[in-house]
Amino acid sequence: AVVVGGGGMLGGCGCQGHKPQGGEKMGQSISMIDDNDNEENKKIAQSEEREQFRLLQQQSQKHQSLLLKSLHTLTLPQLLQTILDTQESRVAAYRQYHQSLDRVLQTRSVTLYPAACARATATFSVLSETVQAVVRTLLLPQHHPTNGGIVKLLKQLQLQEQQKLNLTAAWHLERLREASCVGDDANDKAIIGDHHDNNSKTTKKLLSQSVLSLQRKLNTCMENINEVIDEIRLAKIEHMERMNETEDQL
Repeated sequence: AVVVGGGGMLGGCGCQGHKPQGGEKMGQSISMIDDNDNEENKKIAQSEEREQFRLLQQQSQKHQSLLLKSLHTLTLPQLLQTILDTQESRVAAYRQYHQSLDRVLQTRSVTLYPAACARATATFSVLSETVQAVVRTLLLPQHHPTNGGIVKLLKQLQLQEQQKLNLTAAWHLERLREASCVGDDANDKAIIGDHHDNNSKTTKKLLSQSVLSLQRKLNTCMENINEVIDEIRLAKIEHMERMNETEDQL
């Protein structure tokens, strides 16, 4: 049987303690563990997951220390390029995150998902902190006081990215729930909480609709993000042109 419950940790795997920043729904309970999976295997998976997350945190802290030192020496166009590079890394991180979900759905084993949560948490945390560090740098006295418009853009970007992460977590959850409603045969029933679902087709239809609804919201969110990114690219070009004009005058 496959179990989907509400509240608690993801399949009892401990993901709740380190879900991605802003991904509150990631903490809901999803279990796609086979009935034959034993407690010892679960404990081993949890231990490996915690150790991996600890190492990822250490790497994150080291990265931030080096980043903060380097940002102070960058020009405004270079700082904006840092943001653009960060966005490319976010796209790659989401791609990896979705691929991890696909593997879980294919194998029907939640033991693969905690490590994906840990990687996503560490990666998105570093990238978010990178943007925040750029914002703090732009607010320093040595930078031009008219950077307020750019700072506003970066804050909009962060809000949109937080919304995207929330929607992605919910989308993952609904895809897992949808998959749990598909039995190997007509007599195989899904379990929602502690109650048997005698109409799994209806349940699956509702979950499929929810998945599509979340996908549409994600698409809208990504469109908004792309608009902000376009404005950041334009700002970078404009400032580079101003710098070139200043150099020519000298």
